[in-house]
Amino acid sequence: MSPARSLLPLLLGALLAAPAAADARPPGSWTAVRSDAFTHYACVERHRTDGPWWVRTTSEATRSSGRRAVANGIGVWTVITRGSDRNQVSTQSRDGWSDGRLRTTLRKARSTDRLWMQGAYYGPTEPWRDGIRVGRLAACD
Repeated sequence: MSPARSLLPLLLGALLAAPAAADARPPGSWTAVRSDAFTHYACVERHRTDGPWWVRTTSEATRSSGRRAVANGIGVWTVITRGSDRNQVSTQSRDGWSDGRLRTTLRKARSTDRLWMQGAYYGPTEPWRDGIRVGRLAACD
């Protein structure tokens, strides 16, 4: 067998395994929020029907650009907005990564509020319009 033919199964296996690794969700119930250098997920803890709710977030450095960002001390910015970009109900910016994952908890959220998450390497654009409605997030396990 030629060397090129012997490498073909290895290359095909690597190509097929790559998308599965990139889509690996954290354990539990999470809603995929967005992806930049990191992959961002969120879920909501409903202590009462009308709120206030707690939004738990996790971000993972799943790409080489994300791993480089973590190595350079770049974290994640998360915000809950109500009605407009200016009305920020709860916000956190963190860079304390553990095993390639960073978690935050945002409090005082209502179902109609919007969540925005992104790498903290650039400022927010329009989190109200771009964000995901809190009421659409999966319930935390």
